[in-house]
Amino acid sequence: MEGYGDRIVKQGEWRYYNKGIKITSGKFKNSSPLGLWKYKGFKEISWKNYQNNEAKYRIDIPNDWIVNNNYINAVSIVNDTILKKFTTKIDIQIGTIKTSFNEWVDSLKDEMKIDKTVSNVKLKKLNLLDINNSLQIESTRNFNDFGVFEVNQINIEYDNKIYMITIMVKTKSDYSYKIIGEQIMRSFKFVNFENRIDI
Repeated sequence: MEGYGDRIVKQGEWRYYNKGIKITSGKFKNSSPLGLWKYKGFKEISWKNYQNNEAKYRIDIPNDWIVNNNYINAVSIVNDTILKKFTTKIDIQIGTIKTSFNEWVDSLKDEMKIDKTVSNVKLKKLNLLDINNSLQIESTRNFNDFGVFEVNQINIEYDNKIYMITIMVKTKSDYSYKIIGEQIMRSFKFVNFENRIDI
């Protein structure tokens, strides 16, 4: 990627490449993609904002994607209503934390060790402005009937809750979906809180 802006907020014109080939370019304002984005060998996408005031967050998603399971503490967003056809899925879940963040992370690690559908796990502590505890988890997950997905999850402790933002992109799908997933992840923002996730 190349462009102007710090690593918390994307601003202005940005271009995305894969193996030296330009895939797309467009403009950001406060990490929100603006206008139409044309992806090489793909399609044009315009963006809309999904906001959950009760759960205190908002996120930008492609205009034609579908919001499913829209609850205060859980939402799923997919690029296709037919489950076996979707290539990208976004889950946002919010839970209460009854232990320290580190103890919660340890229990999560234990769960992943015994989950046979999860492999290639990489964990990285994030430094997010004004956020004390956050963790990125990258993995590969086999959902059997639905296929194998690359999973990128950001876990944030905020306001005595755990926010789990998960982007799943089917392996071997068009590279544009990975870019779109990254754009969605970066756009996540707490309502009345100006700092955004940087991955």
